[in-house]
Amino acid sequence: MSRARFTFRPGSQLDSHRRAWAYLMAVPDGQRNDFLVRAILRMQEDAVLEETLRRILREELQAFSLQTGPPPEVVEQSTVSEPGAAPPIPQEMMAFLDGLLRED
Repeated sequence: MSRARFTFRPGSQLDSHRRAWAYLMAVPDGQRNDFLVRAILRMQEDAVLEETLRRILREELQAFSLQTGPPPEVVEQSTVSEPGAAPPIPQEMMAFLDGLLRED
């Protein structure tokens, strides 16, 4: 079975390429293939984890909005909650979570 061959040619004009090349050159000879394999797999795992987190946040925010009534954007900071009820979630927190869900 013949091995596939891959050539990496970083562009000297791009900062990200120069930094990637510097990291790769810092890896000892004989370990660079393993380094690249681990980097590729880690990047893929991170993407899967990020998508899972976004899905969970969407589901939880949806469940929260169903329990509390109006969408979080409509809830005002000055809303007084009933005694014993959980305090309202600050508008800044809801905006932050909404921003996480919108990044793709």
